[in-house]
Amino acid sequence: MNQVINMNTNLLLNSQKLKKIYAMLIKPIMQTYHVTQNELDVLLFLVNNAPLDTAKDITELRSLAKSQVCKSIESLSKRGFLSTEQDETDRRCIHLKVLPPAYPIVTHAQQAQKTFLRSLYNGITQEEQQMLEQIFHKIAQNVERMLEHGC
Repeated sequence: MNQVINMNTNLLLNSQKLKKIYAMLIKPIMQTYHVTQNELDVLLFLVNNAPLDTAKDITELRSLAKSQVCKSIESLSKRGFLSTEQDETDRRCIHLKVLPPAYPIVTHAQQAQKTFLRSLYNGITQEEQQMLEQIFHKIAQNVERMLEHGC
């Protein structure tokens, strides 16, 4: 049992460290292009997760506050980085599209993400990566079951 507790503690501590490292990698991008963390998250979500393209998709899958997502969408739209289009069948649904002026931001941020992941997986074999993916898939299934049953 102690091993499980130590492993969980290490996982939590490392996840906090990973957030710090990622924040350090993207901070220069945010400063260069004068975008907030939330604005950058919205842009990256849209380009990395097509065809998911609504504010609802972003809030649900990224666990970001609805108010922050809406504020970011409004700001990005005003700056010409995003366009909005009403769904033809459901007028309440608004689709988001990243526009060409945002491409340099997105490209730069995706390069930072790739650098982050390459460093993270340094020294880990393809076989180990596949095993890790299987483990995370099982954990994700357990999380879904827990949520379905109210914990």
